[in-house]
This record gives sequence, C-alpha cells and structure tokens, in this order.
Amino acid sequence: MNDIFSGGSSTNAWIGWNAKTHRWSINDAEASPDKLLVDADSFSEGWIRFNPYDAVFPDGGGASVAQPDDSYQKAWHADVYTDQWLTFRFTSWSVYDAFKSVAPQFKDQPGGKVAELKVTGQVNKDKHGNGRPVFEMVGFVDKPGDSTPAPAAAADDDTVF
Repeated sequence: MNDIFSGGSSTNAWIGWNAKTHRWSINDAEASPDKLLVDADSFSEGWIRFNPYDAVFPDGGGASVAQPDDSYQKAWHADVYTDQWLTFRFTSWSVYDAFKSVAPQFKDQPGGKVAELKVTGQVNKDKHGNGRPVFEMVGFVDKPGDSTPAPAAAADDDTVF
C-alpha cells in the first residue's frame, strides 16, 4: 500500500462522498453502497483543480508530485469496486480520516486480494457539520475483474473540508 496516511490507475467511472450532505454518488447519481472493495495498492496523493478540472497524481509506486500552482488543492486517490471499478478522488479530509481509521487493518493487502470495507451508514460529524463516513474492515476478498481501468473522468467537486 502506498502509505498516504503518515506524512495509478483510474477509471472513467467515479464515486464521491459529499461531506456537507453526507451522501454518496456514482457518476453524479446518488448511491448507497453497503460495501466498498478497496485496492490498497492504488492509494496515492496528488493535486486537484476543479475549475477547469485537472488532476495530477503520480504514476504509481508512492512517488510524490509537486503542486502545479496555487489553484490546485491537496487530493487523494484510490481505486474502489462496487459493481464496477471506480476512481475515488477526494479532497475532503473527512474521507481521508475515514480511510485512515481502517488503513492499519488493510495496509498489508495480500497479492490478488482487495480489502472489503463495510459502509456502516453512520456519519461522524465535525464541529462544522461536515460528515465522515464510517467504515468497518470485513476482510480480504479476491480482486474482481479487470483492474486496469481507462483514464479518469472529472471527479466530484462537492466534497468540502
């Protein structure tokens, strides 16, 4: 696992979490996933600008990339699977903290496996009302299908800090 919690590949489909409304979306449509299969090896840290959209992430291996300019904000990326492979690019610290809370349980992902995380439906709110989804580690399952997705489309710009 690229350890983004102490200091890729991507798809045309994407998943997002809106910290203000506490809702999931897949390709802009509201969704209610009960679990996420997360490829720990896909985690990376990079930069996103929303208007116009541009994302800069390392090609893999945990390398870092420099902030292109001040219009970009810190962002993270993970490949997740619901019923298809999805890009999860997020700028929300709430999502970062949600993954960080379970990362020790899946950081040593066995080869050919992905972590199964239960999406509990619970939300931990900060003093501003922004919500963080709550995950529970279920275990490791076989990596589904082809995990070599196509280039990413624009991600959700509704997530907030």
